[in-house]
Amino acid sequence: AESCRALADDAMARARRSDDDRALAAAHTVLALVAAHDGDRLANDTHYLRALDHAERAGDLLQVIRIRLNRGSRLNEEGFYDEAIAELDLAIGLADLGGYAAFKGIALNNRGEARRQLGQFERAMDDLESAKAIFQRLGSTLVAYPLNEAGQVHAARGQTALARAAFTEAIEVSRTSGDVQGLVPGLAGLARLLAEDDPAAARSLADDAVAVGGEGLGQVEALLAQGWVALAGGDGDTA
Repeated sequence: AESCRALADDAMARARRSDDDRALAAAHTVLALVAAHDGDRLANDTHYLRALDHAERAGDLLQVIRIRLNRGSRLNEEGFYDEAIAELDLAIGLADLGGYAAFKGIALNNRGEARRQLGQFERAMDDLESAKAIFQRLGSTLVAYPLNEAGQVHAARGQTALARAAFTEAIEVSRTSGDVQGLVPGLAGLARLLAEDDPAAARSLADDAVAVGGEGLGQVEALLAQGWVALAGGDGDTA
């Protein structure tokens, strides 16, 4: 994180000297990511808004898509699911226009998450299956993301075997790639799924999620899984 912060500050200093909109958009985007890591929502939103303004002035389609993707993800995290879908609809349309398959896959995954949270399970699975197909075609380890989301949908529907398979595959892919952002949701999701039937395995998975998540973006999800497992096992004081 500290190396990221130093590089981001250097990028912004260079972008300001160049007074180039594309450079400023990139610098504000990475500063938004630093702010997200720090839990500074206000700075995160401010940097994304400024990044979007610079990217649109530069006519940089790729950066506009990326920024809208990240804003959609942020709206999901804050529970503004309808607003997230509107933002992600724009990203998907632009990704189709520019032929950016990977970004379209990410946008479909994030829209699937929003639709899952709204209880629109069929539409969510349509998005997640499309995202999964894109990442499989590209040979991308980002396939872990729609797998995790699909696991959540299956779990909500009571389809335990399908949920377990999806979470397990997501964990395997994320461990191989070293992607913490993909690994923590898989561990946490599987822990909650197994909490009642296999409390020992669930506890191990939840503890692993907390250890891996550290103080980053996955910390809350990991801690919630740990609490859920403790409650399911009757350890109210631990939770």
